[in-house]
Amino acid sequence: MIEISLGRMKLCFRFSFFAAVSLLILCSGSRYAVYSFYACLLHESGHLAVMLLFGQPVKRLVFYGAGIKIIRFRNDFLNSFGREMLIVGSGCAVNLIIYALTAIFPCSEEIAYFGFANLAVGMFNALPMSFLDGGKILVLLFFKLFEYDTAIRLEKMLKWANAVTVPAAAVILFIVGLRNFTVYVTLIFLLFTSFMM
Repeated sequence: MIEISLGRMKLCFRFSFFAAVSLLILCSGSRYAVYSFYACLLHESGHLAVMLLFGQPVKRLVFYGAGIKIIRFRNDFLNSFGREMLIVGSGCAVNLIIYALTAIFPCSEEIAYFGFANLAVGMFNALPMSFLDGGKILVLLFFKLFEYDTAIRLEKMLKWANAVTVPAAAVILFIVGLRNFTVYVTLIFLLFTSFMM
C-alpha cells in the first residue's frame, strides 16, 4: 500500500486499485477507463465537498479495487439526519448533474461518453445495496422512521435481500443472453461485498 499524508488526511493507494484500473484498461480500452475513473473522482469529490462544507474532517481517502472510500474521523451518525443525507446523496447528485449537462449541451462524442460514464457511476452507487450510497440512504431512513430495534432488523434484511437478488440478477441476465464479462465481475463483487459489509 502506498500512503501519502496531506495534513491530517491520508491518501492510501492499495495494490487492488492499480490491478482494477489495469484490468479495466485491458478489457474496455483506455478511453472508457479514464472516463470512469474521472466519474468516480467526481462522485467522491461531491461527498468531500459537502463534508468540508459541514466542517467534517476526513481521516483517509482510500483508493482500492472496488473504488474510492472516504473514512471519517467521527461516527456517521453524529451528523443530523439532513446533513448525513446530503453527504451520502451528494456523490450520486454530482454524477447525475454532470450527465444532465452533457445531455443538454452535447459538444462531442467524447463528452457524451464522459456523460454516460457519470450516469453509470451515479446509478450504480444509487443501487439499494447496503454498502453503496443508495443502501446507506435507505439505512438512514430506517433509523429516522422506525424504532432502533426495527431499524436494525430492516438493515439486516436489506443485506440478505442483496445477497438473494444479485445471484438472481446474474441468472436472469445469463438467460436473456447477456454475455458481458464486466457485468458478471460487477455482480460477483456485489455478491461478495454484500456478505463482507
